[in-house]
Amino acid sequence: MFISKSLLIIILLFCSIIPLYSDNSKIKKYLLFKKNNKLGLAIYKYVKTSKLPFKTIGHSVLGYDISMYKRGNRGDLTVIFAGFHGDEPVGCQLVIRLVEYLHYRRKDIFKKHRVIFIPIVNPDGLFKAIRTNIRGVDINRNFPTKNWRPTSKKSKYHPGSSPASEPETKIILDLLKKYPPDKIVTIHSPLYMINYDGPAKPLAQLMSKLSGYRLSADIGYPTPGSFGTYYGSERNIPVVNIELPYITINRAWRDNYKALITAITYPIKKKSLHNPKIKKSKLSPIKR
Repeated sequence: MFISKSLLIIILLFCSIIPLYSDNSKIKKYLLFKKNNKLGLAIYKYVKTSKLPFKTIGHSVLGYDISMYKRGNRGDLTVIFAGFHGDEPVGCQLVIRLVEYLHYRRKDIFKKHRVIFIPIVNPDGLFKAIRTNIRGVDINRNFPTKNWRPTSKKSKYHPGSSPASEPETKIILDLLKKYPPDKIVTIHSPLYMINYDGPAKPLAQLMSKLSGYRLSADIGYPTPGSFGTYYGSERNIPVVNIELPYITINRAWRDNYKALITAITYPIKKKSLHNPKIKKSKLSPIKR
């Protein structure tokens, strides 16, 4: 049977398109990678060029700055982290927006409360839109916990050659040694919950009610060498982890700004936490 050149070209084109649609998940992953890759770079540049008083506290494997915003001279110290994993950029944006909100609209909070913000723990991973740092180590499995182990079933959870082998981990350890926190908040994604370690259940319950995220003491799988285990379970510091779903920064802000403000102002008893009644907030979200 004779096939014209035009028909042959059409058939070849059709055959080349079929694999694209049959592997749609890979296309989505690639597009998400490209989006987060550009977003990560933009977030880092925003912090570096910001007029806000961010201070460099150390450098990543590739030498990029890890920055801190610190305010307040009295009261409990709350430390808020984001960007442990480079493929979770919205958490970084959420911390930056919180810093802006407090700096420009709620400076009164700093009169009675001390706060440290670290919006990007893992800048190398953020640029590459990958979970690990540039050496393939999961920073959130690299802390010197009692249950740290040298191997993992999945490469994305690689714990490093030894506990605290990574510069990003060491920077956090040095920071919290210099500024011992009364409570800690970390921001991750995409498990859509409020998770906690150490004596943080009352605060976590309150943040869960304010955000609408479900409360869970367990994320469902073991996390040897994790930040929460090291500071919450082993050092008895209240650690609350906000696990964002896959959402935009505007949605993340609307969901969590009240819970984050509450985390800063929440009164801590050194031996135990108490659970105050929820009061109607006078805060209003920033419109952007």
